[in-house]
Amino acid sequence: MSTVYLAGQPYFVVFIGVISFLLIFKILWYGRLWLRLRNQTKPNDKNLPPISIIVAARNEAENLMELIPAIFQQDYPEFEVVVVDDCSYDNTQDVLIALESRYPKLKKTFVKESNKFQGGKKFALTIAIKSANYEHLVFTDADCRPSSTNWLKHFGRSFSKGNNLVIGYGGFYPQKSLVNILVRTDTLQIALDYFAAIVWRMPYMAVGRNFGYTKSLFFKHKGFAKHAHLKSGDDDLFVNQVAKDAKTDFILAKEAITLSKSETSFSAWFNQKKRHVSTFKFYPLSKKTLLSFLLFSRLLIYISFAFMEVLFPTYALTFIPIFIGLWMVRMILSYLPAKSMTNLTVFWRWPLLEPLVLMLQLVFPVLKQFDKEISWKH
Repeated sequence: MSTVYLAGQPYFVVFIGVISFLLIFKILWYGRLWLRLRNQTKPNDKNLPPISIIVAARNEAENLMELIPAIFQQDYPEFEVVVVDDCSYDNTQDVLIALESRYPKLKKTFVKESNKFQGGKKFALTIAIKSANYEHLVFTDADCRPSSTNWLKHFGRSFSKGNNLVIGYGGFYPQKSLVNILVRTDTLQIALDYFAAIVWRMPYMAVGRNFGYTKSLFFKHKGFAKHAHLKSGDDDLFVNQVAKDAKTDFILAKEAITLSKSETSFSAWFNQKKRHVSTFKFYPLSKKTLLSFLLFSRLLIYISFAFMEVLFPTYALTFIPIFIGLWMVRMILSYLPAKSMTNLTVFWRWPLLEPLVLMLQLVFPVLKQFDKEISWKH
């Protein structure tokens, strides 16, 4: 009886049209990523190219003491590590000198402090890239750790196929705190979208703690010159800059991620997110449109169901199976990539936490408007 009544209501017809559209879009958007992961071929470890691992460090003495030994445990035939000390005032230089005596393939360089010139992370990375011996470059941060000894091998396999831009996943260690759970949920949702975009040949993002490219690609596009005046963007703005010319690949495997500690307070996370969203206005219009639509499509799910609950409160239970069904489709299509990226505890909590994460994603750009530009590391 309820179905017959609702079928004759114009708002219900519009609602079904919106939900059908969202369902088809989600199947197409994430389905192609699912198929790519489902049909992965057996890896080939022949002809792995030598790789230079680049780390820009500012006051990272303690982290470098852990990171460098972890990197040199990588099961990879030929690689070096280039660390650029970006005006550190702790004992980073002393640590690097000590590590250099233990690891012959460690190369250190540095940026001097200057009152006349504020280089920032992009300048430091450019110095490191010029110092690197090899064509293929992989980037990570000093506070990150590879998830396995095969981390670098995944990049080498992708480079050996002719790819010159390779994007990995940078995750966070699980902690028992609401901030950590929200950070990991937010990171998972963002990653699902930018990996799906790569499959659709629309790459727009990478994380500086786990991606790579070639020297040739970097210098062909004059490095970070187009956005050198911005503190952020050495990862996402660079990807947008080279996207049309790059042969882009992604890595989704548990042993190919990097892990770091998440922020421990809401204020610290807000500051981090405001820095991240500061680059959005410099994206190409096509990528702005895509990202806006992706956010709107998630919001529209909740807006549509809330609207129907208000209009037809008597038939509230009728809409619950539709809502659950739509979420089940999203979960099925996202399971394989999520399994490759993060602890599945976050994945199962995703439906419960997404409304809160969505609200925060709307708040971050607003908060950014009241901020001055933030440096990459204090």
